[in-house]
Amino acid sequence: MKVILSISGERRRIQRLFIIPLIITLAVMILIPMLSLFAFSFTPVKVGFQNFRFIGLNNYKSLLQDADFLASFGTTLVLLAGTVFCQMFLGIVFALVINKTKFLTGFVRLIMMFPMVVSPIIVGIIWRTLIMPSFGGFDLALTSLGLPGFPDMLSSPWKARLLIIVAATWEWTPFVILYILAGLEGLSAAPFESAKIDGVNWFQEVFYLTLPMLSKIILVVLIFRIIECMKVFPLIFSLTLGGPGTATQDLTYLVYQSGFRYLKLGYASTVSMFILLLAVVAIVIMGLTTRQKKYKNEVNR
Repeated sequence: MKVILSISGERRRIQRLFIIPLIITLAVMILIPMLSLFAFSFTPVKVGFQNFRFIGLNNYKSLLQDADFLASFGTTLVLLAGTVFCQMFLGIVFALVINKTKFLTGFVRLIMMFPMVVSPIIVGIIWRTLIMPSFGGFDLALTSLGLPGFPDMLSSPWKARLLIIVAATWEWTPFVILYILAGLEGLSAAPFESAKIDGVNWFQEVFYLTLPMLSKIILVVLIFRIIECMKVFPLIFSLTLGGPGTATQDLTYLVYQSGFRYLKLGYASTVSMFILLLAVVAIVIMGLTTRQKKYKNEVNR
């Protein structure tokens, strides 16, 4: 027995040794840059480490007084709400329809992989080509049918924001569909068979059985989408360049402008920390909401 225990203990020690390179890699690739970002946010440092000195919370105070930051924050919320809602709604609906009809499921999954594997920069260029006035793909298709040309989507702030939402939805809705389809295939068939015997129709089955049983998977996908939708800089950069004016300049684009155009690394780090805080708050709120619902369900039982 002692020999077996000593062998298992030695095996655990060896396993821990194998984990050390992973921990070191994560520390170098994630922890050190995050700590550097946090430290820079308390300085007015510029490129070349000029003005590297501690200024306390001055950068954070400046955020609340910066009109560009407030406008970018509002744009971020609009784009985030629009893209997350469209992706989740369309993703769940399409997944339910595909799972119900079983129509070309394997082929559909293969096709849906295309937008996700394309670089966001390329996605922006594709949509930029499609929406070009007079020469774009949409305009040529409409005029060939004798219809009015496609409107200039970059002529007004709300059209440009809508364009970003549509492009991001096209790119990442398949992600939601694939996750929800995987969840649907893992559900037990027994509750659905009982529901059919009781005469439940498809809509009642979806709202009272399928969606509650998928709630954990939906929450995980929602968290992924919220985090990813905060990182739409490549799409904005290649599609609108933050325009017209600063209408589509979100917080990530503001970080780019501050850090790489105006060389204000300290201020760009502060905005980046705010983005991180925003993501953490959103995840915590969703986690607490889910835990509260689970507690209510247990109490009701």
